[in-house]
Amino acid sequence: MPSRTVVVVGAGNLRCAPPVLATLASWYPDVPAEVRLFDASEERLDLFDRLARLLFQHTGNETGVRATSDLAEAVDGATDLVLCLHEDCARRMVGPREARWLDNLEAEVETHILHRGDPNRPTPASQLSRATRAMIEVPVSTTMSRDEVLDGALGLVLRQTPAQARVLSLMRGVAMPTDRGSIHLAWPAPLDDATLSRVPFQVLRWVTGDDRLDAIVEAGKANDFRDWLEA
Repeated sequence: MPSRTVVVVGAGNLRCAPPVLATLASWYPDVPAEVRLFDASEERLDLFDRLARLLFQHTGNETGVRATSDLAEAVDGATDLVLCLHEDCARRMVGPREARWLDNLEAEVETHILHRGDPNRPTPASQLSRATRAMIEVPVSTTMSRDEVLDGALGLVLRQTPAQARVLSLMRGVAMPTDRGSIHLAWPAPLDDATLSRVPFQVLRWVTGDDRLDAIVEAGKANDFRDWLEA
């Protein structure tokens, strides 16, 4: 039986993530399916992975959900690609990263014998996991503009995504290659800076149970993205 693998690239997008995840949680495909979340920012990915799992639990949806910061792993076998790339994610994907204090930490640790489990003996930077380094590193400021880094990250994604995958872009102001037969939706609506800055706190209120999920889940039952999923 054919299956669906829906990959959300840029799952930490503050404008897109809540309505996209709510829609996926209220969507019940008639074939086996999996939802994968990708973002180059481990912190954002963790936050929205927690929200996704809560939404799927709330709706009783047994579709599998998996989060990863490994692009190749995320898009492997994708049948449906949902592009929500945002500037922070794109810069982490195409630009160098910086965490200069790691070098100082490495030099300090090398001056004595490492004792694992001793809180006064930090793990050498060279022994930190890839996920841990990704969380504490930040993109280096470059001369590349927002449009340039988004275009570069988009190229990385499309080159690794199966050619037969359906492609939906929810990104604003980013031109898509014409040879992929992609669709662009002007959804969800833009948010002003003040509203965007409040999104992480709203997500935390949902995750901690301080705010109910009913309204956002209801909105996920009928929208343009839902229509695309069911087309």
